[in-house]
Amino acid sequence: MSSYVLATKFFNEQEQMPLLIANIAEQSVKPGIIIFIDDGSNDDSAAVVQKEASKFNLSYKIVSMPVKAKGNLDTLGRAWTEAQPTIKEALSELFR
Repeated sequence: MSSYVLATKFFNEQEQMPLLIANIAEQSVKPGIIIFIDDGSNDDSAAVVQKEASKFNLSYKIVSMPVKAKGNLDTLGRAWTEAQPTIKEALSELFR
């Protein structure tokens, strides 16, 4: 079975994260690791990610940006840039 790295960004998504993670856990081909990119959430999104991913025994890492008051699409690229080393490391570990 093939494996892959799933990377997804979130900002203040504590209500939606349980369903997203449950859906990932139900996939027939699960990711080898999930990289969650927290774009500065000021709610409990990261804690929800940790709880839910652990509940389903999913391998994951969280890359967190500094907390901010509101989302800003103009700075979205900064979060992905910050996550690049973690994504590359995950790919390297998964496919060695």
